[in-house]
Amino acid sequence: MFPDFQLLDAAGPISVFEIAMRFAGQSPSIKVLAVTPGPVRSSSGVEMLARGIKPSGAITTLIVAGGEGVGAAAKCETTLALVRAMVKRGVRIASVCSGAFILRKPACSMAAAPPRTGNGPASFSTAIQK
Repeated sequence: MFPDFQLLDAAGPISVFEIAMRFAGQSPSIKVLAVTPGPVRSSSGVEMLARGIKPSGAITTLIVAGGEGVGAAAKCETTLALVRAMVKRGVRIASVCSGAFILRKPACSMAAAPPRTGNGPASFSTAIQK
């Protein structure tokens, strides 16, 4: 999670995984992570409480939200280091909308194919990077 994230980009996947785990008869084990633990303000002003980047348990799926703050997050070495570590471990990684720009960074070693987002034209990434 990063400042000025898009609330729906975080809350949507959290809800999907929570419901799926309940249908599977499991207790949800979903954690929100951020470089700086504590409340993280979304672009709408609503805050989510995040743990620090060093999680207490194993990560099986990492979902990167998008939002207005994605440009700064994509330049944050701590964030990129987390993604690189997850890539090396073979963790399932996904992004929502503009969160793909964090995964596109060459430093994240995910360059085989361009990331796909759930909305927007193919030229969206070009427009954002300019």
